[in-house]
Amino acid sequence: MNILAIDTSCDETSVAITDGRKILSNVIYSQVLLHKKWGGVVPSIAKRAHEERIDFIVKEATKKFQVPNSKFQTIDCIAVTQGPGLAVALEVGIKKAKELAKKYNKKLISVNH
Repeated sequence: MNILAIDTSCDETSVAITDGRKILSNVIYSQVLLHKKWGGVVPSIAKRAHEERIDFIVKEATKKFQVPNSKFQTIDCIAVTQGPGLAVALEVGIKKAKELAKKYNKKLISVNH
């Protein structure tokens, strides 16, 4: 079963495609440098960075897995981190997961990371 998994719980935008325990694709955008000068994660900056990168990260993960025409025929379901994490960051991943699940008629699974 191929699962597209999204995690935006804090300061990394991550999308992976797995088959059981086998990682088929994994793309991560780290925000460490964005938050460094503040001495910690700033929720509003984290949210904005997730919003700016999520589409690209999904596209890159599916491209690495070679999802045909990004139609998601080879993806069985979408998983997304529901918590714990920064609420404003989590909502970006949840929104994208819901959008993809609806668009491609896939089951949506919420997970605790």
